[in-house]
Amino acid sequence: MTSSQNVEALEVLSSGIPTIRCSWGVPSETGLATNVSIVDAPQAAALLTAFTNSGFSCQPIEGGTMCVFGQTVIDQDDNIVALGESHVLRGNAWISTATIDFAPDGYTEDIVATLWG
Repeated sequence: MTSSQNVEALEVLSSGIPTIRCSWGVPSETGLATNVSIVDAPQAAALLTAFTNSGFSCQPIEGGTMCVFGQTVIDQDDNIVALGESHVLRGNAWISTATIDFAPDGYTEDIVATLWG
């Protein structure tokens, strides 16, 4: 599971940027994946543009910007599945999280508070 399904975000993540990754869960129908990465200014600007152009809702958070997106889809077995993403860009930091049927309240905000609180 990647921490985004956004094409531009996946390109930045696969470019070799410094990243720490954390995944919750085992291979199944639910899970959460988070990356904390270092990006340069052009990458951060491109990510913010990609998120806003892809329908993410963006708002200020603790000196940065948090963009979120959620959708409900039906899988191949006709099950309803909730997909979500949150991204925080602040300075040279990028926190990216994707969820599948698992979204702890305040998860991203807790990471932001831990890093910059």
